[in-house]
Amino acid sequence: MSKLQYVKPEPILLKEHPEFTEAWLQDRIVDDPSILGLGDLDVLDVERRHPKAGRLDLLHFTKVLDEVVLGQDEEDSAYTPPADRAYWEKKGSKESVGIVDECLGILKANNPKLELKYNRYYIGLTEDGRPNNFVVFRAKKQFARAEVLLGDQASWGQRLEAAGLAVLTGEKERARIHFRISRDDPAKNRELLHEIFEAAYQEQQG
Repeated sequence: MSKLQYVKPEPILLKEHPEFTEAWLQDRIVDDPSILGLGDLDVLDVERRHPKAGRLDLLHFTKVLDEVVLGQDEEDSAYTPPADRAYWEKKGSKESVGIVDECLGILKANNPKLELKYNRYYIGLTEDGRPNNFVVFRAKKQFARAEVLLGDQASWGQRLEAAGLAVLTGEKERARIHFRISRDDPAKNRELLHEIFEAAYQEQQG
C-alpha cells in the first residue's frame, strides 16, 4: 500500500481561477449532488435565462425524504427528469440497475406478476400493472439500496448483518428496513433475500 501524504487544503476564488470556475463547480454538483453532504438530492433545475434580467444562476434541488407516500403517481412538473431505466442508469450505474434486475428475478420466483416501475425518486414494483411497493429500490453508483416494508426490523437486521449486508440506520424510526445490496449479494444471499422479500409481501397482504 502506498504511503498516504497529507495535503493542506487551500481556499480559492472561483471568479479569479482560470480552471476552477463557478460553471465547473456547478457541473460537479449536478453530476453528484451527494458531495454537498445533505443526503439524497435530485437536481431539478440549473441556470436559466430571465427575459429582462439576463441569466439567473441557481441550483434547484429537491431532498428525497426517508419516508414518502409510495404507490401514487407523482405530479409532473416543468423540471421533472425522465423516469425510466436510462435515468436510473445515469443517476446510479448500469451495474446497480442490474442488481435491481436480479432482485426482481428473486421476487418473481414466487410472484411472476411483479414488475419494476421506474419513478423519479425510487424504483418501485407493480403487480398486475398496479403499484405494490412492499419493496422499493434506489440504484446508487456502487450498489443498490433496498427499502423493505416490515414490522420486525430488529431480527431481520441481525440476519442481514450476519450475512454481510450493510443495514442503514436513520435518525428516526422508519417503517422500512434499509440495506445495501452489492454486486455479488443476489447470488451469495439469494435465499435470505427471497425470505425477506416474501415476508414483506405476506405482511402487506395482511
